[in-house]
Amino acid sequence: MDHCPPGSGCMQWLNRLGIFRVAVVIILMAIVILLPLAAGGDSPQVQEIKGRLELGENLLYQVASLEPGDRLSVYLQGLTDTLDPFAAILKPGVDLKTLRREYFPELAKQSYFFQAKPEALFELNNKFFVAWDDNSGKGHASRLTFTAPASGEYCLLVGSTPWRLTFGDFRMLLGLNAPKVSSGQARPTGHILANHTKAVWQAAQRVDEIDGKLTPEQQYRSVGLYRVYRGETIYVHLEITSGTLPTIVLQDNSGIPLVSGHLEDRKNVLTLIYTFAENDNSPRLRVFYPPTPGKPPQCTYRLLVGINNPQVLSGQAPRQGRPLIQHPIPVKIGLRMDQISHVDQKEENFGVVASLKLIWRDPALGFNPEKCQCFIKTYSGDAFQRFVGEKGLRWPEFALFNQQGNRWYQNRLVMVWPDGWCIYFERFSVTLQAPDFDFKRFPFDRQDFYVHIDSLRPDWIYVFEELPGFSEVGKQLGEEEWVVTGFDTQFTTQTQTTDLAGSRFSFQFQAKRHLTFYSFRIFLPIFIILLVSWFTFFLKDYSKRVDVAAGNLLLFIAFNFTIAGLLPRLGYLTFLDLILIITFVITSFILLLAVVLKRLEMDGRIELVNRVDALVISFYPLAYFMAAVIVTLMVW
Repeated sequence: MDHCPPGSGCMQWLNRLGIFRVAVVIILMAIVILLPLAAGGDSPQVQEIKGRLELGENLLYQVASLEPGDRLSVYLQGLTDTLDPFAAILKPGVDLKTLRREYFPELAKQSYFFQAKPEALFELNNKFFVAWDDNSGKGHASRLTFTAPASGEYCLLVGSTPWRLTFGDFRMLLGLNAPKVSSGQARPTGHILANHTKAVWQAAQRVDEIDGKLTPEQQYRSVGLYRVYRGETIYVHLEITSGTLPTIVLQDNSGIPLVSGHLEDRKNVLTLIYTFAENDNSPRLRVFYPPTPGKPPQCTYRLLVGINNPQVLSGQAPRQGRPLIQHPIPVKIGLRMDQISHVDQKEENFGVVASLKLIWRDPALGFNPEKCQCFIKTYSGDAFQRFVGEKGLRWPEFALFNQQGNRWYQNRLVMVWPDGWCIYFERFSVTLQAPDFDFKRFPFDRQDFYVHIDSLRPDWIYVFEELPGFSEVGKQLGEEEWVVTGFDTQFTTQTQTTDLAGSRFSFQFQAKRHLTFYSFRIFLPIFIILLVSWFTFFLKDYSKRVDVAAGNLLLFIAFNFTIAGLLPRLGYLTFLDLILIITFVITSFILLLAVVLKRLEMDGRIELVNRVDALVISFYPLAYFMAAVIVTLMVW
């Protein structure tokens, strides 16, 4: 500056340079500010939404108002292996009620058991959607671009592929005039294009409900909850309908108690509120009675649980949203009895060869078919049990309650579908205890045989149900002594050795004996012996009568030993036992009478002998007939 004195040309040049710099800065600022304004609605807008779809769930999003020519791009990808997503833009006039009434029922028909025709599904989708896509993106991601023909709001449906039921976490990019969204690489710009906090099915305010009971044998119940996120508040309302009020505690996934319920003004209601500071994959509610002396308490209760919904505390909130409570998984079970290998009456057991089948769906067992390049996973032998153990999962394990010894497997197979459907099949042979045998009417008895199958998990995790059309009795059972007259299945709840109430499936069949053996090998010989003995009363040789009566008595004793080997040592008499006892008594009486008559004859009292003899001829068959009638009335 010392070299540029005021007023010189050098100073003038510097002033002009400063003015030029200011002008350049102003022009650049104008470009930065005015260029986006000039572009108007053509500037790219991108929103990212993350969420989760459960089995059979669909989410509906309201897209911001579009202008004619606006291009809406959607890129929807599954973040878990078990989700194959589907995205669609609804036609104007189509709403959730329309989908529930017309689209979803028709979709269920079209895709039943993977029998859908592509042309039929395309026609159905085109009927309700202006744009839709299933698998055009990378790794079965859905991507579509829709150009708005007119001004208005549009609805976006997010769900599982129509071909099969899938579930899991998803990431969705929505772009307005943003072509990069179709590649899945666009970055969010902070714009809100779809209202995902007020989805029509109100996923953010879930409410679920169950009924339960505590009994003297079962003093607690554990209620599992699905994943909750940081900042979500859980509201719990426990109301007893009968009995004594229990305690309720909220636990995290490690079992640490977080908060317990407190008593409301009403003496039969407990409420609980808790806001989660961290994500929790599987919190639990524990309803229980603390140990107390005396008679164990009991109750029936109604449990209402909600997320971000204070109305739950009043007990009046309706169920809504995806399930919050982990309801018991229904396990359809059936047994087909193919053979009866033996019936051991003395040991009170029987052997069967049977086939067992279980069908259930557990989302945790689902998988991505693309990852394994398979549509069904098949496990044989113990492979499935090892797989479940290694993954820390569970399956409806069971035990045969009345099993004796080992159960020998001929075949054991488990098939798992991508959506979590599982089929367990087992063909086995086993010896089963039969403590319910009742031989009072032997050999005219009818026996009930049971196969009791108990779930090793409590009934709030798995519950057995009937598998339609599977349970039956084979036509060639291979057991000659018994004739199966019918069968039935029953479902009950039993307290296990771990003090947990578990589900029980009972296969019961009834059988009666083939009577040919007993008729011709026991009753007919006895009848012939008695008839021959009766004929001897027409003889006047009383010494011969004594010999025949003594021989009959020995025969009956031999019969008794023979029959005694058929049955266990019972604490009661059977029909056949009573018949033999009466036979012993009458035969012994006849033997004694023959001795008396012989003595009278030797004493010369012939007239008295003849009168008694005439009475005995009629008394002998009548005595047996009356005894048989009395025994029959006693047993039946």
